[in-house]
Amino acid sequence: MTKQRTLDVKQLSISLCHKKKPLLAVHNLSFSLYQGFCTGIIGESGCGKSITCQAILGLLDQKKWTISGEITLNHQLISYQNEQKMCKLRQESIAFIPQNPMSALDPRMTIAQHICEGIPRNRRNVHKNQALALLSRMNLPSPSHLLQTYPFQLSGGQLQRVLIAIALLSNPSILIADEPTTALDYQTQQEILMILKEVTSEHQLSLLLISHDIHVMEQLSDFLYVMYAGQMMEHGETRQLLTHPRHPYTQGLLGAKPVPSIKPLPTLQGIHPPLEQWHTSPCPFLTRCPKAHSSCYLLPETYQNRCSQVVHL
Repeated sequence: MTKQRTLDVKQLSISLCHKKKPLLAVHNLSFSLYQGFCTGIIGESGCGKSITCQAILGLLDQKKWTISGEITLNHQLISYQNEQKMCKLRQESIAFIPQNPMSALDPRMTIAQHICEGIPRNRRNVHKNQALALLSRMNLPSPSHLLQTYPFQLSGGQLQRVLIAIALLSNPSILIADEPTTALDYQTQQEILMILKEVTSEHQLSLLLISHDIHVMEQLSDFLYVMYAGQMMEHGETRQLLTHPRHPYTQGLLGAKPVPSIKPLPTLQGIHPPLEQWHTSPCPFLTRCPKAHSSCYLLPETYQNRCSQVVHL
């Protein structure tokens, strides 16, 4: 299949300034988004998925976080440390669906006020008409009435649909969804996933999906990146990666996938390392890996060369 790259992230590293010491939260992360396709990043909570999204969007506080690496949109370098340029980019090219729809909107403002926020008065009627069409496309009943409601009057599923509609209003080329189905019931989750799949195809969006739910990734993502302790463990086409995982962490992650059974789920031994220890060894998964051997303790460069023969690094 022909793929057109829209966003490239190269060697992205993110450090937290803590007690005058940098703590490396994301290390040398590289991936690409493709027009009309969904790219997923999966991993345990706290592995660095969300702050990667925030770095791309230019939402990290520069007083607390240090970012290095290269991010390009349609082969043009993004000035992710320039707030004025990033604000324009977020208005025109990159849209974001946050994790918690309940806290994403101001409870004192109606849905119409959220939609028209920042829009010149002479364009608000056109903007509202576009919003009505999108809200109807999101399978929301009585869009005109919904515009006059407040966020606390809507369910989580309805709010998530509203957020998707707002994100699409600017006709972006990139859509970033951070855990878009968290805290939603199964039926609502399926509806949201179907909507995201359809709008990605219809609008030829490049969708970046963040989740720790394997079932979500199976249904929606075309390409999948597996992340652990701030680093990429393995990546490839979703179907291939989920059926033939090569990295021990990916194998353990998929092995813990819930299935109907009276047997206890297999678990990974040990615990997720604290942030201070993420990059003190060649492989962040080394202390928990059931297949670790002497060559795993080589220098990082040598380790990466060895690992590249085993997984899709």
